[in-house]
Amino acid sequence: MKSNRNHGIANVPVCLRQRLIFKEIALSSIIRAHFFFIIVRYDGIIVEFRDDEHLYASWTGGRNRRGKCALMKTIIYYLSATGNSLYVARTLRTALEGVELRSISEALAKSRFDAEADAIGFVFPLHYMGLPLQAETFLERMTITGNPYIFAIATCGIPYIGTPFIDAKEILSRKGQQLNAAWYLRLVSNYIPMRDIAANWRIRIRAWLAERKLRNIGDAIEKRESHSTWQLLQTPCRRIHQEWKDRRPRIDENFRCDTERCTSCGLCERVCPAGNILRPDGHPVWQHRCTECLGCLHICPVEAIDYGDKTKGRKRYRHKDIAPKDLMQPAQETID
Repeated sequence: MKSNRNHGIANVPVCLRQRLIFKEIALSSIIRAHFFFIIVRYDGIIVEFRDDEHLYASWTGGRNRRGKCALMKTIIYYLSATGNSLYVARTLRTALEGVELRSISEALAKSRFDAEADAIGFVFPLHYMGLPLQAETFLERMTITGNPYIFAIATCGIPYIGTPFIDAKEILSRKGQQLNAAWYLRLVSNYIPMRDIAANWRIRIRAWLAERKLRNIGDAIEKRESHSTWQLLQTPCRRIHQEWKDRRPRIDENFRCDTERCTSCGLCERVCPAGNILRPDGHPVWQHRCTECLGCLHICPVEAIDYGDKTKGRKRYRHKDIAPKDLMQPAQETID
């Protein structure tokens, strides 16, 4: 429930108050502030201090056991254009205690690169057999405090082929950190320039299998277990990924907008994680810094956007549990 200004500080554990003060957050000021919404949940197990966006601190305890303080126990960074990775991140937030979700796109836009938690996770799609450009940029720029348990999950249509975790491990090692666990999670590939979206019965089967695997992943994260996975065909995959990165300024040249069908709703511009779309006359114009997430193509309600002739007549995709508003992006900086 939401606290009000009359909510006292006396019942908050001393250790929690000390941790908040240590983080330069005056607890009493927060509680009194009109603009701050603090949700305090106490059921004998956990007390959380959070607003609509962030979890600041939590206290886990009970009547018959000593309470234990934790500051943002787990942070999960996600990158999602059509909902798969956001679905995974939200599922893990439900399964684990004290989880805060952070958008990689938003963190880049607002230059929020500091992370301090007991566990830090990354959930992202597989792009051209490797890390998405924004995920790679964010990993390069972020600062991780302490020695947290770090895990990564790559959502994809075809698992076990590529080098996303090798690349992430190399970046983290340069920061004195290690990737403790990594998993592929097969869902639905949204890359319709290659092939059409899977049939509905295949989507349902993959969703069922993914749900079961996520339960196992959640258990492993909770127990801080190490986990490695196959990453096959590394040499050709690295070559394919590098060639894709080299042609980035030309990636969006194949996008087309049917101006007769376009309703100028602006969803394509708002969903773009790279801030690559402008609409000077109401219709999308791509600015040659595309990450090829295809979010604009899939979110268009009238299917006015195509990627050349390859995608004409092919189905569009968004994860069934994710609404368009969940994928809207803040203003973006240019990611070189």
